Amino acid sequence: MSDYPPAQEHRPATAEQSGGYENVRDSWVDDVARRPAESSPPPLPPSIRELQVERSAADSASVDRMLDRLAAADYVGALMAAEAVLRRRPADADALDCAEMSRSELQKLYMTRLGPLDRVPTIAMTPTEIAGLALDVVACFLMSRVDGLTTLREISLTPGVAPGHALRVLSELYLRGVIAVDE
Repeated sequence: MSDYPPAQEHRPATAEQSGGYENVRDSWVDDVARRPAESSPPPLPPSIRELQVERSAADSASVDRMLDRLAAADYVGALMAAEAVLRRRPADADALDCAEMSRSELQKLYMTRLGPLDRVPTIAMTPTEIAGLALDVVACFLMSRVDGLTTLREISLTPGVAPGHALRVLSELYLRGVIAVDE
């Protein structure tokens, strides 16, 4: 004698019982069968970005300023303006796109200045020269990681500092002659 209940006859669910799952499944399967193999994939579902809705006058002015900075290739200014818009409107599609483009372009710029991130930076100034510079806390913190052994990549991934911000600071330290990177 088995401990299992007797097998029940399996009956397919009706469309009403499944909440219409079969209709959705069949329409998708039929659509895939009709689509040529070389065509593009189906469109992605809507993202978190909101549909364009009316902006306030202040938000419109901020977006215009942001887009002007982007058009002028002022990626730092465009990113700052985009982040200001995103504080008020976190899903604004234009601000999200602008911030993403600006970060990407800035990262390219910083990596062009610094070169490959597997290189190891060294301190190029004396402590007296460094003391005469106006350096912020993040710059001093990242400089403390420059030990002649740690790569630029490892320094840029320092916990507590966003990687893009760390690359910016390292790039500025390099331009000011505070750090050197062997060729």
